[in-house]
Parts: sequence; C-alpha cells; structure tokens
Amino acid sequence: FSNSKLNKYLPLDKALRIHIHLGYTMVSIVFSATIVFFIFFGLSCSEGEQAFCDKFTSEIMITGYCILGLLLLMAGTAFFRHSIPY
Repeated sequence: FSNSKLNKYLPLDKALRIHIHLGYTMVSIVFSATIVFFIFFGLSCSEGEQAFCDKFTSEIMITGYCILGLLLLMAGTAFFRHSIPY
C-alpha cells in the first residue's frame, strides 16, 4: 500500500504512525494519572480519613477500574498486534 499512487497524495502510513503514537501517549497519560490518583487517595486513606477509604469501593470507582482495565486491554492488544493471530 505504501507504494501505491494514492499514498503519494494521501500519506496514510504517516497518519497511521501518528495515530499509534497518540494512542500510546493517551494510554501512558491515563495510566500515570491513575497511579497518581491511587497514591493521593491511598495516602489520605492511610491518614485515617474514612471518606477516602469508602470511595475506593464506590460505584463510580468500580466503573473507573473497568475503564482502566479496558484501556490496558486495548493497549496490550495494540502493542502485540503483530504477534496475535486473528
């Protein structure tokens, strides 16, 4: 596909590389923010503030766990896209 005439006018291979790079960047930002979030809530919970401890098992937090899990699943399958048989 990279040698086609269409690629001369519309460089889709470059767009794909940018898309993959932005995807990995997004995953790393969300994962880093989640780690910082856990550190903040963990420190607040360890200082004895029960409100922060209760939020770890709230419905919105469980939804966040599921979203993070799906995001990491997408990142893993994207990273191993060349070795996973379809």
